[in-house]
Amino acid sequence: MFVWNNQNAAVAAAHSVDPERWWTAYGAVIDRIAPRFARYEPLRHAGGLMLGMLSGLDRKNCWTIAEHRGDLTPDGLQHLLSRAKWDADAVRDDLRGYVIDAFGEPDAVLVVDETGDLKKGTHSVGVQRQYTGTAGRIENAQVAVSLTYAARRGHALIDRALYLPRSWTEDPQRATKPALATAMITRAVHAGVPARWVAGDEVYGADPELRRAVRGHGLGYVLQIAANRRVPTHAGPIRVDELAATAPDTAWQTYSAGAGSKGPRYYAWAWIALLPEHDDDSATDGGRHHLLIRRNDATGELAYLRCYSPHRVPLTTLVRVAGQRWRIEESFQAAKGLTGLDQHQVRRWRSWHRWTTLAMLAHAFLAVATTIERDHAPAPAGLIELTVNEFRRCSTPCCSARTTPSTPCWPGHAGDDDIKPAPANATTDDTCSTSRASGINHLRIRLAADYLVADRWEPFGGEQVGGVVCAGTAGEVGDCRAGLFRGQGRPHACQEGRDVDALQCCIRGHRVGSEIGCRGELREYRGEGDPELVACRFTGGVGADEPDRGLGSRIAAAER
Repeated sequence: MFVWNNQNAAVAAAHSVDPERWWTAYGAVIDRIAPRFARYEPLRHAGGLMLGMLSGLDRKNCWTIAEHRGDLTPDGLQHLLSRAKWDADAVRDDLRGYVIDAFGEPDAVLVVDETGDLKKGTHSVGVQRQYTGTAGRIENAQVAVSLTYAARRGHALIDRALYLPRSWTEDPQRATKPALATAMITRAVHAGVPARWVAGDEVYGADPELRRAVRGHGLGYVLQIAANRRVPTHAGPIRVDELAATAPDTAWQTYSAGAGSKGPRYYAWAWIALLPEHDDDSATDGGRHHLLIRRNDATGELAYLRCYSPHRVPLTTLVRVAGQRWRIEESFQAAKGLTGLDQHQVRRWRSWHRWTTLAMLAHAFLAVATTIERDHAPAPAGLIELTVNEFRRCSTPCCSARTTPSTPCWPGHAGDDDIKPAPANATTDDTCSTSRASGINHLRIRLAADYLVADRWEPFGGEQVGGVVCAGTAGEVGDCRAGLFRGQGRPHACQEGRDVDALQCCIRGHRVGSEIGCRGELREYRGEGDPELVACRFTGGVGADEPDRGLGSRIAAAER
C-alpha cells in the first residue's frame, strides 16, 4: 500500500522491520553503555526505560513506563534517575560515539539551539517565566541547550545542558546559553568528532566569544544574526539590513537549502565579504568572513547569517550549511514526539540530565536503526525513503510490554484485590494485565542468562563442591569461578573459599566490589530468611574495565 503526497512521490506505508535485527541493534546499544553502571540492576532498568521511551505510549514517564513493562511500581525507574550509581555524562559520551560511528563524515555540521519544556509549577530545576521557542512567547518553562550532529546519512542529538536562569543561582559566573553551547562544541572537538562547520540561530550568532572559540577550533560557522547587528566592512561598521538594501539584483542567486516536507526549499541568496573581527588572525591564515543574506521570494522576508570559513568556499557550501540548521529542529520534534524527551516529570538536576540523556540515546537508536533499515531495504525509485517516524511506528511491536497472566486489575494499580479491586461494573476492556510478584521462598540463581529454580542447592553448570554451586569446572571451593552457597539460613558468597556474611558476586574465587558496588550483579534481598530473588550475572574473567559484550543481548532477550 502507498500514500501519495503533493510531491508526486509515494510514501511506503507498509514497511516491515526485522525483529531480530531490531533487537540485535538495541542490544549493541546496551552493550555500549554497560561499563558506565556499577551494578546490573540499574543497567536493566535503563534498558527497560529506553524500551518504554521507544514504545507507542502516549505519555512517557516513570509511572506509565513501569506499568507498560509490567512492574508493580515505578520505584526501580525512579531509583535509576535519582540515586543509582551511574555516570550520565559518560553515557552522553557513549551516545556521541554511537552517532559518530553511524553518521560520521568530515563535512558534518554541529548545530546548536535551545528548546523549552513548558511547566505548570515552579519547583523543577531551572523553571521560571522565560521566552521559549516551543511556545513562541514568554511562558513558565525549563530551557535546555542542545547539540546535534548533522551529516548526509542522518542526524541526532549528541549533547545537552540545562540552562539555569539568574533566579536559580547567585553565581556571577553562571553559564549563559552561548557559553553552554561553546562548552558542548569544545567537548565535541576534543573528543575528535569529525565536523567542519557550526550552525545556530541569533542567540549564538550574536556572541563574539562563541564565534572566537569556533574559529580557534579550526571550524567554520554559519550563524544567524538580527537585522540590527553591525558588521565590519571597508566603509566601517554597517547594519546588516542596510547592506542588504544596497545589494543589486545581479547579486542574488537561487539555491535550495535542502529538502523540506513539501520538496526543495528554494531561496534567493546574496553574500558580501566582510573584514575580520577585531583581534582575529584570519586575515593572515586565509580565513574568509562573509555576510550571507537569505530572501524568501514569496514573502520578501530576509534572514542574515554571519559566516566564517578557514579556507575559500563557494556560495553553495554556505547555503548547504545554512540549510542544515533545521536538523536540530527535526531532532527536537522527533525526540519529544517519539521518545518523550520533554515528558520526564522530574524535578532535580541529576534526574533531568539522566532522563534527557537516555531519551537522546533512544532517539539516536531510532535514527541509526532507520539508516540500517534503509541500507537493508532501499526505497524503490519514486518512493520516499523510510523516515524515523515510520520506522518507530513499524517497530512498536518489538518493544511491547512483557506481561504474564495474572488476575485482571484496574489500570494503574498493582493487581492485588486488597489494594484496589476493579469496580463492580468494570468490563473486560476496562481491565489490564500486569505481572505480579511470585512470592516463592526458594532461591533463584541467574548465571550467564540461565536459571536454576529449586528448593535445594543443586549443581549448576558444573559440580557441587563443598556446598558451593560452581559455574564451570569443579575444584576446590577457593577455585570456584563463580557461585553462591547457603549457610546459616541466609545466602553467602565465596571469597577464596571462606564464608562471607554478605551477598556478593565471585569471579575466579574473589569477591568483586561490595554488596552495592559488585560489578555485574542483580540482587534483591529481603529479610533474614531465603530471598525472593537473587540474581548474579557470571562475567567469567572479564576485567573491571572490559565490558561484557553479551550483556546487552541478554538484557534485550529478558525484556522481550
